[in-house]
Amino acid sequence: MDKNQKIALILLPILAIVILIGGMFISDHNKEGAVKTYTDGIYIGEGKGFGGVIKVEVEVSGGKIASIDLLEHGESAGISDPAIEGIPNAIIEAQSTEVDSISGATFTSGGIMEAVENALASEPGTSQKDKEPAPSKEEDKKPEITKDISDMNLADGTYEGTGRGFGGDIKVEVEVKDGKVANIEIPDHGETENIAGPAIEGTPKAIIEAQSVEIDDVSGATFSSKGIKKAVMDALSKAEAKPSYEDGTYEGTGRGFGGDIKVEVEVKDTKIVGVEILEHGETPNISDSALEEIPKAIVEAQGTEVETVSGATTTSKGIIKAVEDALK
Repeated sequence: MDKNQKIALILLPILAIVILIGGMFISDHNKEGAVKTYTDGIYIGEGKGFGGVIKVEVEVSGGKIASIDLLEHGESAGISDPAIEGIPNAIIEAQSTEVDSISGATFTSGGIMEAVENALASEPGTSQKDKEPAPSKEEDKKPEITKDISDMNLADGTYEGTGRGFGGDIKVEVEVKDGKVANIEIPDHGETENIAGPAIEGTPKAIIEAQSVEIDDVSGATFSSKGIKKAVMDALSKAEAKPSYEDGTYEGTGRGFGGDIKVEVEVKDTKIVGVEILEHGETPNISDSALEEIPKAIVEAQGTEVETVSGATTTSKGIIKAVEDALK
């Protein structure tokens, strides 16, 4: 065997190893570079969180994940909030469920990822976002916003209110001048400055400009935005003059979850003394608490500024709207 043959015998195995490693690198690189595409449609999936089943709705548009909505979950409010808000956004940005879990909410994060994976592995269906979601274990007890500033008769003055943000209660001072919102100050809050700053600064200005709380939430600071809006409406509820009513019996309708809700409202000595549900198409059991509690709450409050019933929000709002329709 001459010298060249010996060199060839040494180099051949080395060359083979180099070719093998190069092939593996190219293969892996191609895999990483490939962007997964999906069939357009609406997909529903479930995953296991810390508090039970997490149900999501995933919308695919243009072959990409366009939105992720949580339909149901039993996670603890506050603790799970960063995962509930952050994981869907991260999945959309990455176009993949291979994202980092949120520290302190690992089980919730994993449950959302699992639910999205199961959704995308299923057949497309129809949206369930209009269905009433199951309540979380510790839902925010502040009443949902059921009316807007334009619906209110405001007395001039300065009023305080609170709303639940991401980091706790947000306290506002609202000045009303000539029947309009003239200024909004936020003297106290527990929000993270660098994250919530745009909402703390921008949301009050937007409300004043629009004379409405029906404005867009600040991207990346949804909880803070909603908390400010709730706080403003809480303050303005104290600025609204309590109406007096003309004696009589009145009927009205409002849109519930299962169709129109028809009510009869009795007024005696200028006060609401009774609210009776005449007709409705709501789902038994789910809506029962709202059908029983909302009329009582309206009579007690002598108005429709009452809290919606957890787990029956749409039914609650339908009854409230029906009573408002009857009394207008």
